Amino acid sequence: MPTVHTGKLYSQSKAKFPHLPNDFIVGTATSAYQIEGAWQDEGKGESIWDRFVHTAGKIKSAETADIACNHYHLVDDDVALLKYLGFDAYRFSISWPRILPNGTGQINQRGLDFYKRLLEQLHQHNITPFVTLYHWDLPQALQEQTGWANPECVNWFLEYVEVVQRELGELIPNWITFNEIFVNCVAGQFLGIHAPGRYNIWAHYQAMHNQMRSHGLSARLLKAAHPTSQVGVTLDLRPIYPLSSAQTDKDAVHFADLTMRRMLLDPILKGYYPQEHLDRAWMFMPNYSPQELADIHAPIDFIGVNNYSRDIVSYSPWFLGHNFMPSYTVHAPEQEYEENGKQYTAMGWEIYPDSLYEILMLLKDEYNNPKVYITENGAAFNDVLSRGRVHDTKRVDFYQRYMQSLSKAIDQGSNCAGYFAWSFLDNFEWHEGYKKRFGIVHVDYANQKRTIKDSGYWFRDLQASRR
Repeated sequence: MPTVHTGKLYSQSKAKFPHLPNDFIVGTATSAYQIEGAWQDEGKGESIWDRFVHTAGKIKSAETADIACNHYHLVDDDVALLKYLGFDAYRFSISWPRILPNGTGQINQRGLDFYKRLLEQLHQHNITPFVTLYHWDLPQALQEQTGWANPECVNWFLEYVEVVQRELGELIPNWITFNEIFVNCVAGQFLGIHAPGRYNIWAHYQAMHNQMRSHGLSARLLKAAHPTSQVGVTLDLRPIYPLSSAQTDKDAVHFADLTMRRMLLDPILKGYYPQEHLDRAWMFMPNYSPQELADIHAPIDFIGVNNYSRDIVSYSPWFLGHNFMPSYTVHAPEQEYEENGKQYTAMGWEIYPDSLYEILMLLKDEYNNPKVYITENGAAFNDVLSRGRVHDTKRVDFYQRYMQSLSKAIDQGSNCAGYFAWSFLDNFEWHEGYKKRFGIVHVDYANQKRTIKDSGYWFRDLQASRR
């Protein structure tokens, strides 16, 4: 059971809370692989991340997510905790191999029953579900057929989506097709630091195109089956700045923007890949038809934005057509620090609150102001549990400043409709293992005890003040 502080909540002046519209949604978020555990329980199949973490040398700490937060077995307590904290909504993902252990074919009813129970409890507590269909845990059985680099994976994904919408769709008012297509593909297919651990630039571009098609086709499928539901996709979007005033670094910003932002937003929202990037990366792109571009450009209801910081890039001839290098790839200390008046989190990411404002304004000005949900925003710090409390003052300050930035964007016309704090629980932080803590609730991984941090109480106070 969670530890709940029964005295006063986080002491905070209401004047420091952001001003938000009355119908604005405030929630928190997780992903299946990072919290569920139960990696072989009740019929679940192996995922690419299960295989990856059990491969020597892939995870810095040699840790696995076999148990993680044991959310699969503690779901009742966790939903009660979400209710206690007063959140309007909860974003979580469904594990594909928990539903279809082999990726296609036989359905695991016990996996469906788990998500049905979670969804029903959320509705009982008036917490609105936002369900992500793919948050990086491809069934390993499909990876053995080259996974997302295989165009057939589009059909495999649509089979999975059809099962979920048929069995659970009446309980799901908000769908997110994919989480961070670019990060998922570049880290897993090209840089090799995420599952499945490949080092192949052609596989990166093929996987990205296949995931984009899968997004568009599944969006059409879901809207046809559930016309009143909302369907969107979550992308990792950050403002990009040059490392110096040199023209080469300014050019690097342009290269980076084409690669990390426009190659996703342009086809999804405008119907085409940016020609300037195709001119640079034509040798890596798969062949595609006008119909496939039309598949990607499906009508959707919102864009999900994951944002933590900005990117600082410099010119680099490191790879043909991709002439930029993000600074965090060469300078990201293991602990939070301060340098030249700037603060950095335990991930080595700069605290830059204006990033939310700048991205929301970019979407307003360049993409006709679509509805936006901030589907992830948060920070990892070196939290200390002492006498039953975690006084994470840096995280509280982070949330205050970033949400004020968001509020400013709304005041200037942004169509931002909601915000999800990352993350609800401390969790398995991919290749970093367990040492990076993002949660507003502390998890003792030895005994699975939950302890609300001051940041969690801050959100409870925020919600109480809005009501």
